[in-house]
Amino acid sequence: MDKYTNLLKIYAGQVTYMPFHLSENLRLLYVLSGSISCRWVAGVHTLSAGQIEIVNIEEPFCIEQSSDDNLVLFFEIQKKKAVEYCDLIDDGLYNCNTTLFYDSTTDSRAQAVLKDKMRTLYLDYLEDKEHARMEKQICDIVNFIVDNCHDLLNMLNAKRGTDPRAERFLRIYTYMYNHCDEKINLKQLADCEYVSQQYLSKEFNERLNMNFKDTLEYYRIIQSVRYLIQGKKTVTMISELCGFSAPRYFYKHFAIYLKCTPAEFRNQYLSRGIQLRRVDAADAKIKELLLQFQSVRTDRTLKSENSIPFPVIAQQHLQFNKRKVDRKLVASLVEFARQWIPEGVEVMSLSGNRIRNQMAALLKEKLSLREDSHIPPVILLFYNGTQNKMTAAHLAKKTGETGISAHMMCQVAEANGLCCQLDFSILFYEAEVCSILGMNRRFQPLLTVMIGYGA
Repeated sequence: MDKYTNLLKIYAGQVTYMPFHLSENLRLLYVLSGSISCRWVAGVHTLSAGQIEIVNIEEPFCIEQSSDDNLVLFFEIQKKKAVEYCDLIDDGLYNCNTTLFYDSTTDSRAQAVLKDKMRTLYLDYLEDKEHARMEKQICDIVNFIVDNCHDLLNMLNAKRGTDPRAERFLRIYTYMYNHCDEKINLKQLADCEYVSQQYLSKEFNERLNMNFKDTLEYYRIIQSVRYLIQGKKTVTMISELCGFSAPRYFYKHFAIYLKCTPAEFRNQYLSRGIQLRRVDAADAKIKELLLQFQSVRTDRTLKSENSIPFPVIAQQHLQFNKRKVDRKLVASLVEFARQWIPEGVEVMSLSGNRIRNQMAALLKEKLSLREDSHIPPVILLFYNGTQNKMTAAHLAKKTGETGISAHMMCQVAEANGLCCQLDFSILFYEAEVCSILGMNRRFQPLLTVMIGYGA
């Protein structure tokens, strides 16, 4: 595998701690077991078994274990090759599951395709396939990421379908990302796009859910962390180089994202060394886990009485945009769910402010949900009632049909031998849902509580 030195490196390991560093190459993470906490400038996101994530070129990044049994497969695509295949890969931020700044994730189907590509690349890597074959696969992966995983474009398209003005914002985004250390103002950007300053300001607020200034400051903080990691410049110099008008503004915005001062950041995140126990990339366990995730995704005819054919992804997509979901849409989604779940599983939908408040309290307690996060107005609950008398109706009756609490419902279900899992992903078969409902754009994700029998 030495012949791939200037192209690709794949390795596996159990992560204890990897301090903030700049990912020199394009890196893809595949969590095979356990979970890890990934820390970016914008915050922390937990990745669980079966999830993947992208670490961008020159992106400040830190990993900490969130479970002792974690096992991560790392794919490092050399920067020179990645940029050669598609120069846009170095001009923005791409992600799969993280919603720390822009409220967007990569579509579940696109993630499934990317996982397939990573699995094929891994197997060919172990078999020492010819260099040209590997180059073709890597070129395909890089271009696929650019086309499907851009955080800004995913958010724009999720809100409005295929956004006709997405190219404008992509130009603005790319310019701001690459020139954040310069003096940039909204009028300058508006003039370049031949629109008024007032119009562009409104577009920022409506489409990105944040204003121009906050966006620019975020990119500047990313740049400042790069300088801090390199460790060759003073804080005052970094403040000036990143475009801040005064050090006090730099300190203010730095604290908003990193919750500490620049000096504290150096002491806290850069003083410890890497703690990564390497695992042989050819270990049979890795192949077995990859095949397991593959079979779960592709088996659409799953009818097991002990499982539900929707992915359960903990601590994902904790923010939702406010939108009223009408009853007709909810009824259609419930009916659609019934077509795909195994026999013996019942579907029930709940809505109401009290339920949302109870669920918000539960999530804030269990998953550290942000105070300003929005809970969607509808909760779908799936029950498996084949192995005892705990049906949806029975469960509803036990908790009280009026003012029913999702938190209480989970407690009662667990007391009766059921297991409850929180799922923050959109329904897996999103394209089919849109087709059945006659919708040509993505609908608002619904918070789902899935209740089923354990093994």
